[in-house]
Amino acid sequence: QTAIGEIPSNWKVARIADVASVRSGSTPSRSRKDFFPASGGHPWVKTMDLTDGDIHATSETISDAALAESSCVLHRPGTVLIAMYGGFNQIGRTGVLRLTAATNQAISCISAPADVLAPEFLNYWLIANRWRWQRIAASSRKDPNITRDDVLRFELPLMSIEEQNAIIAVLNAVVDRETAEKRQ
Repeated sequence: QTAIGEIPSNWKVARIADVASVRSGSTPSRSRKDFFPASGGHPWVKTMDLTDGDIHATSETISDAALAESSCVLHRPGTVLIAMYGGFNQIGRTGVLRLTAATNQAISCISAPADVLAPEFLNYWLIANRWRWQRIAASSRKDPNITRDDVLRFELPLMSIEEQNAIIAVLNAVVDRETAEKRQ
């Protein structure tokens, strides 16, 4: 029995800070039209782009100038994103980058070594525990949010990458079946 519930004895409980790095995104100045090109540019993720699944495209892009003249950075594919604010129903929404992209300041970007933490496993864990994020946000202040420190302190079960991949396979099958049943 652990703080996150009952887990097998060969698993550990870790904080995100123990196994991953966390960065926040940034929003370049909207007054600079050249920072937000109509076409081309680098994908730029906003909280509305987070749908708890893979992110293959974004609704906006930013230019090289925006990257050079702001605190925006590009994150690699496999980075897990989580919304820190943007309304109570937005907090805790997630996504896994499948392209290189920057993010806005309302998103925490979680990057872990692939042999320690599978992005898909982390994403499923964050989705399953969204209620914890919302509880943290509801207690924060008048305008609910979570902080980078909240993300760093968040606990998860940690097991071998092989076990994570087996869990991912089962959960993917459940999601695929649910999707197929909804189509019918």
